[in-house]
Amino acid sequence: MRSARSRGAISEIAPTLREASEVNENVLEERYDASVGIDTNRRAAVAFGIAVPVLQTCRTVCFGHMPETWGEWPIAMDAYVTGALLLVGAWAASRHAQGRALLSVGWGFSCGILYRSFFEQLADPSRHARAHLLVLGFKGILLLAAMAGLAGAILSATSKSEVKTVGP
Repeated sequence: MRSARSRGAISEIAPTLREASEVNENVLEERYDASVGIDTNRRAAVAFGIAVPVLQTCRTVCFGHMPETWGEWPIAMDAYVTGALLLVGAWAASRHAQGRALLSVGWGFSCGILYRSFFEQLADPSRHARAHLLVLGFKGILLLAAMAGLAGAILSATSKSEVKTVGP
């Protein structure tokens, strides 16, 4: 059982702890808003959503690897699905706060696809030739960028700041 003295001490400390917590939350939010806001994340998603399918198309044309069976088509299309999710997520995030969740989905999907692709190639020694190392390097850079985008989208989705609405 708590004594009156300990209850008094707790009631004195509790407002101070709440204030400190609010200050820390505000500082984190201000730092995030200043460095990587939702607008920056949306712009990155648009750039990424365009670049990844273009890079996949260049890779397919340069290396001539077209899917040979129906089972290979979903794997061959992952870059285009990634691009579509990021572009739709960036558009939705510009319209309303709930769109930030869709932007997070796009970044999360990108992370998953790139993680599998990067480490699958890294584990296969036959895919460490000169041109393949260039592709592996691009995949690594894109994976890091996607992880940063995902972290930013999650932070913005949980942020209390309002989204600027675009259009009528």
